[in-house]
Amino acid sequence: MQSCRSALASLFEHRFFLPVVTAAGVLLRLALLLAVRHSQGFPDEQEYQRLGISLLHEHRFALAGWPTAYRAPGEPMFLAGVYAVFGQHLPLVKVAQELLLAVVPVFCWRTARLLGVGLGWANLAAMFAAFDPALTAVTLTAGVFYAALAARDDTSGAAIKSGIAFGTAGLLTTTLVPLSVLVGLYLAWKRSMRVALIVCVLGMLPAVVWLARNRSVIGEWVLATNGGVNLYLGANDAATPRSGNWVEAPLSIREGEVAVEGRYTQMAEGWIRQHPARWVELSVCRALLVVDSVGRPITAGIHSGRVAQLVGWAMLPVVLLGMSGLWVFRGTAVAWFLAMALGLVTISGAVTIVKPRFRFPCDPLLMTFAAGTLAQMGRRSASALDGPREAEVIALTSLE
Repeated sequence: MQSCRSALASLFEHRFFLPVVTAAGVLLRLALLLAVRHSQGFPDEQEYQRLGISLLHEHRFALAGWPTAYRAPGEPMFLAGVYAVFGQHLPLVKVAQELLLAVVPVFCWRTARLLGVGLGWANLAAMFAAFDPALTAVTLTAGVFYAALAARDDTSGAAIKSGIAFGTAGLLTTTLVPLSVLVGLYLAWKRSMRVALIVCVLGMLPAVVWLARNRSVIGEWVLATNGGVNLYLGANDAATPRSGNWVEAPLSIREGEVAVEGRYTQMAEGWIRQHPARWVELSVCRALLVVDSVGRPITAGIHSGRVAQLVGWAMLPVVLLGMSGLWVFRGTAVAWFLAMALGLVTISGAVTIVKPRFRFPCDPLLMTFAAGTLAQMGRRSASALDGPREAEVIALTSLE
């Protein structure tokens, strides 16, 4: 048993472990891209592509010739940027995304070390995070890491990087727009008003520009015009905690985004007033389902196959362990920042609809906390078996 533990420790503490698992994650995602290369993709992916082409050729954010705010602008901007450099080839965009995701395990490794986790456990956190598919995870993970550095060192450089990362995350997923403000409040409380303002201003600036664009182009101060339909999809007689897009939306977005947004909101609010108890039940269940990595996708594909479901269910204990790590490391800034991001995702899903991919940007950091929790459990086991003095030596060694 001792030799087995020693072999595992040598493996996870090897200097090439981090680059190997990072490369393995990229290669696996590229292999999955190859496997689904003939797939039509999700409807929202097709809309993102059309928006990217519109930005590139028409220099405006429009669908079917009409200005829109139905989708977040980050992904189309990324598409347009890649198209402008390499030509209009969608496979190149997907490859570029997978290469960008290679930085996620590195940030998770550095975050684990920031938490005081030993080298082997930090490498385990990186391995957990190496296979995450969400592009928003890049900016969210980087933002949390640099914000934690700003909280520790009171440095403007880290605050600037954090604000830029959070601002980009908000462009990719509007649910995360308030995160820089929440992080700024924490920094003002714990560190200094200077770093707090840097994170808040830079983090909110892209969203403010987007709000101004929407006010000018579609006539409303809104981040997105999909809130009403999402609220309705989760507030009607056919809605269930996992129903998501399975519920039929009767209105056409072509009637005008702002008008349709208002009509859906009225329909949803009317139903909520008539069924308050059912609404509370749905909201609570959806909040709990933030831990679900399987979901109930309406579009079939590799993501809905048997292997994907097995992987999704296998993630459940790791996600729960990561959430418990928020309590274990509750004294750290990283735990607070991840809890804020996860809270925004949970609240958004609770009041509208919930899908596993909404939580995926938080998963790399959740995996980091799962590894950190396992490390703490190992230290406590050592303390129980070997006595306080030897456990103290083990704990100090793991930080080297």
